[in-house]
Amino acid sequence: HRVLRPGGRFAASTFTSGMGGFRWFPDVIQELGLPPPPLSRSPLLLATGLREALAAAGFHDAVTTTVEERFTFGGIEHYEAWCRSHGGRQLLVALDEQPDVLFRWRELTASRLAADDHVLVQTVDLTVAARA
Repeated sequence: HRVLRPGGRFAASTFTSGMGGFRWFPDVIQELGLPPPPLSRSPLLLATGLREALAAAGFHDAVTTTVEERFTFGGIEHYEAWCRSHGGRQLLVALDEQPDVLFRWRELTASRLAADDHVLVQTVDLTVAARA
């Protein structure tokens, strides 16, 4: 809020269901024998919590629109680079220290990615708010 000029806008997306990514992601984690990632209890995972936080920070007139997008990955390298660009990075950074497990993650993920025609359909809620 403090870095925007009056009338400036802030936009952020949240996953409509509070979770994103491929539906098979937890199965890959389980097959690798890894513990499931901890569930976040952050209210910012959903648009309602984000709007409340924005209002508390002084933003007004927050509007949320549901958007569906298709992401097409060229292969496992492309998908891995995408995973390393967001919260999925935590898992891969941990696997960097276990090359054999990272190799197996790539095999399992590439197989499932191919079964989905390398396409992820993601539904997000886009919230935009203006600074007073």
